[in-house]
Amino acid sequence: MDVSYRKVASLEEVAAVACEAVPPGNYVINFFTAFHITLKQLQATPLRDVESDARDWSSPNCPQHLYFNHGQYIKGGVEYIGEELKRKPSSNRALYSLINQSDVINSEDNPIPSFMIFQTTLKEGCLYCTVYFRALEVSKFLRINLEEIRQNILQLKSVSVSFDSVKVLIIGFRAHHTIGFNPLVKPEIDQLSSLDILNILETDKLKMRSLLMEKSDATTVIDTTSLKSMLECIQKRDLHFPNQSRLISLLEEAVFKSEELMGLRKLHSHSEEVTELTARLSNVLKELSQEF
Repeated sequence: MDVSYRKVASLEEVAAVACEAVPPGNYVINFFTAFHITLKQLQATPLRDVESDARDWSSPNCPQHLYFNHGQYIKGGVEYIGEELKRKPSSNRALYSLINQSDVINSEDNPIPSFMIFQTTLKEGCLYCTVYFRALEVSKFLRINLEEIRQNILQLKSVSVSFDSVKVLIIGFRAHHTIGFNPLVKPEIDQLSSLDILNILETDKLKMRSLLMEKSDATTVIDTTSLKSMLECIQKRDLHFPNQSRLISLLEEAVFKSEELMGLRKLHSHSEEVTELTARLSNVLKELSQEF
């Protein structure tokens, strides 16, 4: 079966096609897209807005602001692919796999890579890349993934793998378009200690407003630690908030809805109920932010 590779001049075109194929608030099972781009075009058109993010995701050491990254699973995979392609251009083993079955079993809702496989081969001066995702968020995370793929390809070129064009096939078992999606970056408030949170509550209410607004973005990782720290600070310290009872009520509601959502996600990855509860939690956090 022949794959029809769409000729593109930049990865922006690929990102736009994916967003159009999966409308906001919807998902597609067995999504795929295929594109053909010259090496020169790929070199000249990075996705500037996510270039640094892609490097963070591929870094051997996971940055503090991410729950995990791909580099900690890849473990020298791109270097291996380069050597394998130079040794045997038609190899079926010029790939890296981010996780194995032991990573999946009992993982429940703990974060693990959705980017599963990056496989390559060479044919007639073209580098073929097939990329498989168990899940793929198209509005924000796909842009990071595309830039990761671009950086992988340029790294292969830098170690003298010879090609002048690239054909990429992307397969996503479930591609979804989540409104207000946070691409697995820890909200700043969830990186703070209890003392840091107390200090902000006491000295910088506008900062707390912006932190809570950031946390209100939809994410697949639910963490109540910072909310519980805020609640404890407000209940146990005399912070002279005129709206203290309102703050406590909203924080208790946010914690309750967060825990309810964690339980629901153990039963459903995608459902109307999950979407509705996620939206309600987001709204509560936004209401809470406006109290500051």
